[in-house]
Amino acid sequence: MNNTINLLKYTMIDGFLSQASSGIKTIEYFDYSGSNNGNIEGKIQFLEGAVGQPELAHGGAIFTLIDQTMGASCFIRNRPSVTANINITYKQKLPLYQSFNIDCRISNISGKKTTLKCEISIEGNLICFAEGLFIETQSSKSLLKIFKLDD
Repeated sequence: MNNTINLLKYTMIDGFLSQASSGIKTIEYFDYSGSNNGNIEGKIQFLEGAVGQPELAHGGAIFTLIDQTMGASCFIRNRPSVTANINITYKQKLPLYQSFNIDCRISNISGKKTTLKCEISIEGNLICFAEGLFIETQSSKSLLKIFKLDD
């Protein structure tokens, strides 16, 4: 990607999902980066803290990662926004400890609305896909003052 931005220092999902008092880890990022056009790609795996059914990632953990990634995509495009809607379709189960790819793209911008598409896959096999609508708000713009996208 051109103008690549390392997003690892901006992730919140591990703290949000992890069982902090027990020290159980939820997620491991191998790569998580975006470009200033809002596209994000990553290679990630869920760990024992994200278990749903035995040995599988919980659907809520997957959803949270997609929500975070779509929000980050808006943010690096200087459009900090709040989630209005995410529609996710799960096609296959996602095993714990299996590295997977996440790919998020902005598909449309209209006024304060940003529509995004996101896919999670393992070695080219689609695990799930999602479409989200994010709305830019005045209060979310304050995030630009808190976080800076400089390495």
